[in-house]
Amino acid sequence: MIAYIVIVLCIGIMIAIAGFYKYQERFIFYPEPIDPSYKFSFKIPCEELFLKSDESEINALHFKVANSKGVILYFHGNAGSLDSWGLVGEELTQTGYDFFIFDYRGYGKSKGRRHEKGFHDDARMVYNYLLKIYPENKIVLYGRSLGSGFATRLASETNPKALILETPYYSFEKVSKHHFPFLPVSLILQWPIRTDLYLPKVKSPVLIFHGTEDTVTPYAHSIELKKFLKKEDHYVTIQYAGHNDIPTYPEYNLYLKKYLGIE
Repeated sequence: MIAYIVIVLCIGIMIAIAGFYKYQERFIFYPEPIDPSYKFSFKIPCEELFLKSDESEINALHFKVANSKGVILYFHGNAGSLDSWGLVGEELTQTGYDFFIFDYRGYGKSKGRRHEKGFHDDARMVYNYLLKIYPENKIVLYGRSLGSGFATRLASETNPKALILETPYYSFEKVSKHHFPFLPVSLILQWPIRTDLYLPKVKSPVLIFHGTEDTVTPYAHSIELKKFLKKEDHYVTIQYAGHNDIPTYPEYNLYLKKYLGIE
């Protein structure tokens, strides 16, 4: 009887491992497709554009304000599309900065096969596009959740005005182990995405926000990133904040304005 139970458990674990390996993208990415003919509509005007590489076509929105102080290049989270994430532009343009956001491959109207190198290549393509419009010291990289890893690596290879991370993860392996503790994640994860590997290489000022009640990218993981920060950088702990409500806290606006050079 015991041998039978062990065999059943082993088979179940093997099925779970095989299923995670094959379908892990479905656990990581939750894209919202958008019809190519769809017209975006926000409270403030924005320009829609497409940036193309040999293997991708990236849909983006560019919000502009009068007497701009620079531009915030925003890397959004793992769900949704520009139709919902564009709302962040309505908020962040109030800082006096232009706002540029794009959909990852397979999100919204963007096209291309998803793989980690491709995501980083797209990020650099977008950055190079903005360098034709703004001086590099006027470009702020902002990564939220999933986007924090992409923003951090890009910041490590460039020299933007600042890097801002909201609810970042230490690495995808670490956060995946948290959510799937019964699986050998180290052996089967195809998306390592290492914030920890690139943050020590960032020369620009860094500002990190994380809430103590975040159950998606655990606060306990994120706080380990503090050891990679420079003396002038800031890690802001927001008590009681979860994964999605950090911008509603006064600490957020206080430090954001400071790092954007508004105060």
